[in-house]
Amino acid sequence: VFRALRFFWQRDVDGQPLLAAAGVSVALPLPGARARQLPKRVMLLDDEVEIGHALAALLKAYGVELTVVRDEMVATDAFIHAAKGLPFDALIFDYRLAGGADGLEVATRLCNRFDPQLPMLMVTGETAPQRLQLVREKGVAMLQKPTSAAELIAALRSLSRLA
Repeated sequence: VFRALRFFWQRDVDGQPLLAAAGVSVALPLPGARARQLPKRVMLLDDEVEIGHALAALLKAYGVELTVVRDEMVATDAFIHAAKGLPFDALIFDYRLAGGADGLEVATRLCNRFDPQLPMLMVTGETAPQRLQLVREKGVAMLQKPTSAAELIAALRSLSRLA
């Protein structure tokens, strides 16, 4: 199984940091650059730990705080905790979660319960036409794996309700 969203640190010939993803390298932004156009606090609902680590590193470079959760129960706790302080500005999720859970159903339940206006982004390798049609019908933004760091950042910018 090819795992997408694999980000890793590299250095260019001058020793400047680059972030590489899916074979594409992009220069890291200056601290605070463009961060106000992105959501400040994002939840990632994905059962693959490596993806969580990679996205956290990427988004941190853009000034975005990422909370990574593996299932609905942990996500519910995170939403309850966030409601007491700083709520989430966006939810990224995978279609297929551990134990056969449907990420779209879980994300929809979470948003309906905690923040019906919360922007959602599904990042998935799902290819079944009927499932992808359901995502479109719900109006959820979607990226297909593999995706580049630039595509992910652009998608998050387009979702942001903070702009």
